[in-house]
Amino acid sequence: MPNHSIHFSRAICRWPARSVAQGLRAVDRGAPDPDLFEAEHMAYVAALRDAGATLIETPDIGGELDIAAALRALGARGVTRVLCEGGGRIAAALLRDGLADEIAWFSAGLALGADGGAAVGRLDLAALADAPRLTLASVETLGEDVLSVWRPA
Repeated sequence: MPNHSIHFSRAICRWPARSVAQGLRAVDRGAPDPDLFEAEHMAYVAALRDAGATLIETPDIGGELDIAAALRALGARGVTRVLCEGGGRIAAALLRDGLADEIAWFSAGLALGADGGAAVGRLDLAALADAPRLTLASVETLGEDVLSVWRPA
């Protein structure tokens, strides 16, 4: 069985937006509090630095991470492989801009429906034919979960 552990040495963090949206959380802390999010973000950044990670600041576009600029910044440092785990909006940006060369899709025997976050955000497709096409590269069962790896067609 392959070793699926990952070691991180770099991280890109986007400053939390002041318009924090409510979402699923492991612990309900009440209504979103931008000041609390900022404090937690600073603690997260400090923990990354304490763990030896290099943090790279990048610009944003309308309050969203400029994903292409972030990837260029990493490429300038010799980084050629990046694990992007940031939710549906980042997944959509990577797909929309043709920046993903592999997608690892985990599925489990759990149905969240509309209560969960979208795995891929809005792609602003005019027609079904405009959707990014993917080719299945591999499938692996990991306990009760399934890992499907897809590549752009």
